[in-house]
Amino acid sequence: MAFLGAEIDNLGYIPFTRDVCAAAKSQTPFFLAFPSSPAAAAFAEIATQLTERSAPLQRTTESAFLQGTLRSLAEQSPQNRRESLQEAWAIQ
Repeated sequence: MAFLGAEIDNLGYIPFTRDVCAAAKSQTPFFLAFPSSPAAAAFAEIATQLTERSAPLQRTTESAFLQGTLRSLAEQSPQNRRESLQEAWAIQ
């Protein structure tokens, strides 16, 4: 699919569920509030696909950090993912 002259790959979608709505109302990322939800699983799957892409990202500090973060999130269990993100973002 092309958008503004760039090729865009469809990596999936995040299902819009009650969990997503509840997380939005509480102003908490849905993957932290409901780490076992279908939306969090879809998010993890998209993160996995992004880390496994064959086209290398431009090598910058930001891209290396993003790749490491996505890889780490994709490899963790939902509970560990939540704890890691809470610690990183100091979300209580």
